[in-house]
Amino acid sequence: MNLQILRAVAATLAVWAHAVDVSLLPGNGKPLLASGYFENFGAFGVDMFFVISGFIISASARKPGRTWVQFAEDRYIRIAPIYYVLSLPWILRAVPLPDVSWAPLIPNFLFWPIVDGRFVEPFLSVGWTLCFEALFYAVMTAALALRPRIGRPVLAAAAALLALVCLRPLVDTPILTFLGNPIILEFLFGIVISWICARTTPDRRIAFALATVVFLAICCELIYGFGDISESQLIESGERSFARVLLWGLPAAGIVYVALVVEGSAAELGPVRRLLAFLGDASYSIYLVHLLVMVVCKALQAHGFLSGDLLIVGAIACSLVAGSLSYLFIERPLIRAIRRMLRGRTQYKTAAPSSPL
Repeated sequence: MNLQILRAVAATLAVWAHAVDVSLLPGNGKPLLASGYFENFGAFGVDMFFVISGFIISASARKPGRTWVQFAEDRYIRIAPIYYVLSLPWILRAVPLPDVSWAPLIPNFLFWPIVDGRFVEPFLSVGWTLCFEALFYAVMTAALALRPRIGRPVLAAAAALLALVCLRPLVDTPILTFLGNPIILEFLFGIVISWICARTTPDRRIAFALATVVFLAICCELIYGFGDISESQLIESGERSFARVLLWGLPAAGIVYVALVVEGSAAELGPVRRLLAFLGDASYSIYLVHLLVMVVCKALQAHGFLSGDLLIVGAIACSLVAGSLSYLFIERPLIRAIRRMLRGRTQYKTAAPSSPL
């Protein structure tokens, strides 16, 4: 349950980052929630998502009898249909533009971002992170497919991710700029956490010490800064990916591990934790739909209805509501309908916990 809560936190951080961008129109001054290094810190939510995904997917891949076909189907159903649906407004918005490039359709529908030798963001721009998610899923799927020959698929997937990162500096090609981007090491952190949790007894003293270290590290970053690691273009190119892995990936891994160690029983959940857990379920929809909310907030700000911290708080609240509605009335029914269709065709078995993105 703590992982679900962390997913809610990660989604809220991502929304915060984009709400700050909208609030910083010229001449309006800087809101309190955008002061100092708060301005870009919300991007840290993406790193939390990647680590959580590494943990959940590696645990899912270890399920006895799990075939690579079942795994691949479940991953595709989980991330693709709702992503396609929520991308449509952005694609339709681009149609009347005179000089629009349709290259973003490739990463938008195929999750492959290298087009004409460069990294291209999808029309729904936050989808750049899904390209790395899809890469991780593809590596894990290949490892599961080769299980009869290579043995442990999770270990093989981890080795493949590490090999890609090591190969990237040696072979200078656009494809390896993506395949070997150091940001994929954050999935590896999740795999390592899964391995540790499966083989050791949780020690709350160690978790408390780690939580203290992570807290101090984040405080130092917010006081002294973290450079330009929040800029998505510099991560897509790999230019600042390794620095981000060190400055944000490692703290994200510490937070995920601590959350797992201090996990309580479901009976201990109060109303606030239940709400946060629900927002964790809805976090993928929140992540995808919040940019549409930002368009509305930007229009309201331009007409003087919202500004500063009120805009940021309002944008976050509206994004959480819009994402929850999307989850309840679009994402969840869509996934159920597709799975019913698949069960009608084959004896499809649903996978264990869904990934965070």
